[in-house]
Amino acid sequence: MSLKTVSLTFVLTLALITGFAFEGTRGLYESSEGRYAECAREMVETGNYVEPQVGYRPHLTKPPLTYWAIAGGLELLRDNEWGARLYNAIAFVLTVFVATAIGSILWDKTCGLIAGLIYASSPFPVIGAYFVTTDTLLTLWVATAVLCYLKACKEMPGNLQRIWIWGMWLFFGIAVLTKGSAGLVFLFPVLVWHILQKKPAKIILSPIGILLFLAVGFSWYITLCLRRSGTFAFLLNEQFTGRFTGNLRGHEAPNSEWYKAFLMYLPALTVGAGPWLYFLVRDLRMSRILDILKFRHYRDANRIENLLLLLLMPAVLFFIAKSKLIFYVLPFYTVISLVTARRIRQSNYKISPIVRMALISGLILIAVKGVLAYLPIRSDMKPVCAICREVQTPATRFVAFDEPKLFGLQFYLHGNLKHVFSPGKDDEHNGDESLEEMIRDIQQSHGPQSWAIIANQKHFQILESRLKEAGLPYKTRATKYWILCLTGPA
Repeated sequence: MSLKTVSLTFVLTLALITGFAFEGTRGLYESSEGRYAECAREMVETGNYVEPQVGYRPHLTKPPLTYWAIAGGLELLRDNEWGARLYNAIAFVLTVFVATAIGSILWDKTCGLIAGLIYASSPFPVIGAYFVTTDTLLTLWVATAVLCYLKACKEMPGNLQRIWIWGMWLFFGIAVLTKGSAGLVFLFPVLVWHILQKKPAKIILSPIGILLFLAVGFSWYITLCLRRSGTFAFLLNEQFTGRFTGNLRGHEAPNSEWYKAFLMYLPALTVGAGPWLYFLVRDLRMSRILDILKFRHYRDANRIENLLLLLLMPAVLFFIAKSKLIFYVLPFYTVISLVTARRIRQSNYKISPIVRMALISGLILIAVKGVLAYLPIRSDMKPVCAICREVQTPATRFVAFDEPKLFGLQFYLHGNLKHVFSPGKDDEHNGDESLEEMIRDIQQSHGPQSWAIIANQKHFQILESRLKEAGLPYKTRATKYWILCLTGPA
């Protein structure tokens, strides 16, 4: 197979297949996927696109751009999994295109195409695009911002260079609007590299560019602070300092133990490369690693690819931050795909085995996505929704018992889900009423009204005991992990 055969169209077609395959088949997992999807659905329902909410309560833990992207998919494809994940598949394909463009700028067209093949067929980014989070979008914006900067460096001074710099600042602003501080940290390596190269500050410190960055990245924060008193301190803690220190209000930082970073991030960035890991570590010498760690290494103006290595440096912040989730480090994989492509190109490998490896890896990943689409998972709310549909009537009230989240089920039920807790169980203050209040409502109701109460097997014992004490008749339906208890007036 020749280079002419491996065109950009071929690379993007592979990305389209791996990115879109089974994207709308699997149900929404708790709690992140359900929360993002339900927040976007409530935006569409209420028309309030400024103040994100879940369960019709303010939910300001993330900036709104990801919710807007999901809402766009829901408007286009309706309230289903395809609508919820459409933005992710599109962002994944665009990131493959951007990675290809960066490789072409840094080295040559062949290297860029290999980088695109690697990204389109690596487990970590493909599976990352299969889950509703902010991280695939953030990866796209960061990579595009770096692409704009590289284009500005390559262009002759003038209007075109200024436009590319404006684009860099714009996309970094969009990254901030996507994930707050996580979008901000990738700006600093670019600024550091620019300084180390002793390039004129006026090139990168464009007043118009900085204004675009501030307007896009922080206008939502300013708007929210003006609308709600006391919001500034909350947003500063929840989206910036709290993620690093672990002092989040109302909930604990996920995976705050120091060793969790090594258990999640290292496998994601190594094993997550799949078969491409071989090329990344082949002939890797300790002397080369130590040379990379020396600051003077980055002062060589003829080695613009050193910017990629600097972009890996913020990974240290993710390792020491208290809040840790595996896809947080997804933006670093663009750099890894580019570095791997460079090593392959320098080793003068034939293009045919590289293409075959990409195709085989891509087919395996499609199969994995297909298995996940039908594998019974406790956190998958689609089977729970199925038994809810079986009992649903216009007079049915759906209730989650002793479950503070189940946002995915709330999404499937179009918001028709209340939360009820037994005494002492509502730690996150998400309850709509207590168990005793619900029992009283059932006893005092008349007509065909019914309550469909969803609980896991452990909590169902508490619910069953209380229904029996109250003399309320009930029937049950069950999935592998959940029980639906249908009850009504005696």
